[in-house]
Amino acid sequence: MINSASRIASALVVASLLLTACSGSDGEGAAPPAEHPVFSLPVDEQPYQTMRVTQQSGSAAFHQTLTFTAKQGDAVLTTAGRLDFSGGRADGTHTWTIPHGLPATTKDILQGATWGEGSASARVALTPESVLHRSGEGDYWLRYDPDRLIDETDSISRFHGMESPFGGTLLEVITALHRIKGQPVTGGGRRFTAHIVPRSATESLLPGDLHRRMRAVGPAESAGTPVPLTLTTDAKGLITQVEADLSALLKGGDGGLPGVTALRVRLVLTGHGRTTPALPPGSDVVLDADKAVLPRYSAAAGDCVDFSTGTRRAALVVKVSCTGPHDARIYAQVKLKGAYTGERDAKRRAMEACGSAYRSARSAWTSDSVDPGEYWGVWPKEEHWDSPRERVATCYVLSR
Repeated sequence: MINSASRIASALVVASLLLTACSGSDGEGAAPPAEHPVFSLPVDEQPYQTMRVTQQSGSAAFHQTLTFTAKQGDAVLTTAGRLDFSGGRADGTHTWTIPHGLPATTKDILQGATWGEGSASARVALTPESVLHRSGEGDYWLRYDPDRLIDETDSISRFHGMESPFGGTLLEVITALHRIKGQPVTGGGRRFTAHIVPRSATESLLPGDLHRRMRAVGPAESAGTPVPLTLTTDAKGLITQVEADLSALLKGGDGGLPGVTALRVRLVLTGHGRTTPALPPGSDVVLDADKAVLPRYSAAAGDCVDFSTGTRRAALVVKVSCTGPHDARIYAQVKLKGAYTGERDAKRRAMEACGSAYRSARSAWTSDSVDPGEYWGVWPKEEHWDSPRERVATCYVLSR
């Protein structure tokens, strides 16, 4: 049995302990709150730092859609893959979805000029030393050396990004935002709204030919052109989603992209620090683009070629063995005479030359056609007409 005196003594001991715990000056012995690597900075600096923190995570998986809206529907370029920031490596796929009825001119502008139908998909692998490209129909990789790029291959060099191993994504514009505002989101992250510099938007996100085409239409580079962007991060400050609306750059209704009325980009990042790019295995066939890719007028009669070089240029082809699958076989290179008098006349003269050459070509070359009796031709543009080596009609049959 505990008597009342014992209870009083116990109470005094407890009170003494409480007083001891509360004694001392305010904050004595307490650790200062830790500064957040991103959110402790001024808001104007936070998006820049989100890029740095994301890079420091080492790696990430990405999925980006570039959506061109037309009345026929959305033409969408989907790019997805894996990034190794620390090693400067990446892999990814490019896939085009084209709505039925989209004008052929618009389709060619978006996908890039090429002979035949072109490829709706491609695989890309990147190292600091090379760009490897493989078309969806190809059974080999083309290895491009960025230090020895052949003419007109800016769409190859852009695969190497400045902020990311894989170029052409919204990660390229994060460090140059302005008019920045931020607010917390559920889970402890942040959502920032900002504007992109118009030139950076098209130059960083679009292939060179599309970028130049949009610039030529109107003053899209004006500082007053609103190019809004939304950036979302997780609680660590790692980038998880970026969206931008480039529709305001479609001056004159389509910005040089016939029928296109809106242009939007959305990027999602996942798997920070837990992602490894898949580079081509050693068993895959790899061709040196410096030797295999050549101007179409340099190919000889009898050569077999593929159309997909990854360069978005019809002026270039891949020379391949005729014993394996190939897109076409060239049966003649015919020099065109006279002055340039317009696109329609150049086409007429080229096709007449190819028709005459077809009738005298080696049967082994023309019988390679998947459509017996049918032949095709490519002719030089006006700017190439004054070059004797380029002023030729390249005549070929489709082989697959």
